[in-house]
Amino acid sequence: MSCCPSGYDENAYGPQSSYRSVLGVDLGPAPNISITSPSTGPLGGLSVTINANASATDPKTLVKADFYYQYCPSGVCGPEVLIGTDNTPSALPVFSQAWTFPSCGAAPADRFRILVYATDSNGVVSSAARVDIILTGRGC
Repeated sequence: MSCCPSGYDENAYGPQSSYRSVLGVDLGPAPNISITSPSTGPLGGLSVTINANASATDPKTLVKADFYYQYCPSGVCGPEVLIGTDNTPSALPVFSQAWTFPSCGAAPADRFRILVYATDSNGVVSSAARVDIILTGRGC
């Protein structure tokens, strides 16, 4: 299973860790990110705004947050699907992304996982923040 969002090449750079070094240059610690809403558990409606807070070690700044979901029927999660990217100015550590849930035809079961990754100004990507949700409002 891949550790990082698409675009990060584990074969070229190795597994993501708290410190990154490329060509002998220490890129410093990875940023931190956490999902502030929604929380793990049932979620009604047909869409949600995902909110996340992130931090980077000075003098680096936050560049973006990438939001993904995984469809997890029977408790086994499929590939990460990009919901969107928030390129909020780096002075603001709060990121958000609206997500309209997949249709019942595309994803009839109700279990999903939300993942968010932060990227800092050195290009270092965080580990995923994740929450597992059960969609109750789609009528599937």
